[in-house]
Amino acid sequence: MSWFLNEKVWRSKLWPRTERTKIFIGDAVMTAGQAMFSEWDGREGDVVPNLNRVTTDSLRIYARDAIREGEDPEEFRLANARRETRLRRVISWIVVGALNGDYATFLRLPEGGDHLRVEPAVWNTDDEFKIFSDTRMRYCVPDPSYFETDWDAYVFFDRTAFELEVGKLGNAPLKVSESDLDALPTPLRIAVRLALDHPGIAKMPKGKRDNLARIAWRNAYPGADTESETHIPAIVSVLSEPKIDVIRKQKEAARLRKRSD
Repeated sequence: MSWFLNEKVWRSKLWPRTERTKIFIGDAVMTAGQAMFSEWDGREGDVVPNLNRVTTDSLRIYARDAIREGEDPEEFRLANARRETRLRRVISWIVVGALNGDYATFLRLPEGGDHLRVEPAVWNTDDEFKIFSDTRMRYCVPDPSYFETDWDAYVFFDRTAFELEVGKLGNAPLKVSESDLDALPTPLRIAVRLALDHPGIAKMPKGKRDNLARIAWRNAYPGADTESETHIPAIVSVLSEPKIDVIRKQKEAARLRKRSD
């Protein structure tokens, strides 16, 4: 059996830590995957290619290190195919962004040391899947002052710029500053906090949304003798999926305007 990505690397995830200013390529895949696909389950790194060629009887043996105990082989085959599709799309998205210069690429030798920023053109290659598989890239350093010029190095991206691009993906977590929240009218402020704390609240039964809104109101105004007959329905009315999408789109538009300024 051969995994789509290097099994020793991706199964153990014993790789360099993501730093304050640099995100490691393995963590970048997982971060972008979660933001791109709501169904991302974290097993995309375990993908086994070409399972369509394996018979049902041989499937459990062939995928023995990826399939879990008690998991139906045919269900795994279907899920594995969907994971491979998601994984390929995420890798392609990251490569395109790096090639376009949306976020800088850095290399670091396995033994440590400084990060070397490399030109976006390094991603103009047919070996991108091998780079992601090994989490390392071969690179010839053009500066002869380096002690070692032929690198086989770990790959990182500029973390701030990468996370900014990830934030534009459809399933990215919504981030709202405290100052933004404080400037909102009371019902909208409480509704946004609820939406941030409970991402699936728009699809909850109305009774459950009512209870969460009532609790949030009490927490916001613990000294109030009675519950507001107008604010709680207003909070619940905001917690509908279209309106929450509007809030998301408004925040994205504001973020883009700020970036252009």
